Amino acid sequence: MVALGGEMQQVSMSTLRLLVALAEEGSISEAARRIGMAQSNASRSLKALEASVGVQLIVRAHSGAYLTDRGNLLALWAQEVVTAMDRLLVGMNSLSGTSGGQITVGASHTVAEHLAPEWLATFHRQPRAVTVALDMENSERVLDGVARGEFDLGFVECPEVPDSFTQVEVRVDALKLIVHPGHEWAALVHRDEPLLPSVLAKTPLILRESGSGTRAVVSAALAPYGGVRTLMELNSTSAIVRAVEAGVGPALLSGLSVEAGIREGRLVAVPVLGQTLERCIRAVWLPSSPPRGEVRDLLSIAVSGQPL
Repeated sequence: MVALGGEMQQVSMSTLRLLVALAEEGSISEAARRIGMAQSNASRSLKALEASVGVQLIVRAHSGAYLTDRGNLLALWAQEVVTAMDRLLVGMNSLSGTSGGQITVGASHTVAEHLAPEWLATFHRQPRAVTVALDMENSERVLDGVARGEFDLGFVECPEVPDSFTQVEVRVDALKLIVHPGHEWAALVHRDEPLLPSVLAKTPLILRESGSGTRAVVSAALAPYGGVRTLMELNSTSAIVRAVEAGVGPALLSGLSVEAGIREGRLVAVPVLGQTLERCIRAVWLPSSPPRGEVRDLLSIAVSGQPL
């Protein structure tokens, strides 16, 4: 439980997780299913949360449910709490793990949110004598963790990996410039006109924090046009998506993280003239500690989809 409001009312982590899931799913039933909660309990939890905050957070319609502007803002804050709790739980699990009984993996936000779940599901389809502790960090922090021996394996998305690491390409990921459908740049898509890079460089963007692979790619791409300008800095890809959906401003994010929003019309992808922003997602490890056994199995799943 965490405190909420001036009267120190209590809200459960499951309710915060539900709010974050609702912001992404657009349906109470889908959000409840995602976090493993009965829909009736989910509806009661959300009504209780609205009563605690004292404002309308959710608009319920026949086609689903969506958050109000205040609801989106609360979901942004809730994401930070949920992320912090997940990191705490990973840390607690790693403290209790026995030697040889756990694989520790550091993964960038894009990898942890959109790729690692499928890899881990494939990994655990076979009986395993180990558990996997996944720590979601930005790419700079993942590299530092691998170098310090905190992670058996790391997955990063930064433009360059130092020569002190062994690396292998996992996949290429394209960044997309996304805006709210009501943003002035959305009209360019209807006219089949790309945005000029110089205009993009002059516009403040919602950005990931320094040290993230996404931030590094964006900064490098806009450097010839005067660099990047910051409207808001968030350390969560999901939080940035919700900020764009709320009309706060434009952002450049992994195509993996925005494809659902684009498909459902909550986001518009705007092409940029002469710019194909791509970054390579890589697995990294120390040359002195090459992947063996089940670490090697997990790596091969990430690279090819199947264990060796």
